Amino acid sequence: MITSVYPVSNGDVYLGAPKSSGNLNCELVEGAYLTLERGHSNFTQTYSLILTAISTEKRMNIRIVPGSTDCRISYVMMSID
Repeated sequence: MITSVYPVSNGDVYLGAPKSSGNLNCELVEGAYLTLERGHSNFTQTYSLILTAISTEKRMNIRIVPGSTDCRISYVMMSID
């Protein structure tokens, strides 16, 4: 479960990672955040999907770029059922 949503001044969005994130194979920003980069090819759709999943309390899976220094989000999937 995402713990917070934090739009930053450069246009990126930080998502608070749950305490139970385990081994993500990336480095969380400030030890706490995943990053959805403004330059992501599907930024608008991905951000919309994240906000929809949070507001409707649906489960989502977030794939990060392995080894990224900011736990950069690659894609997001939301469960409908």
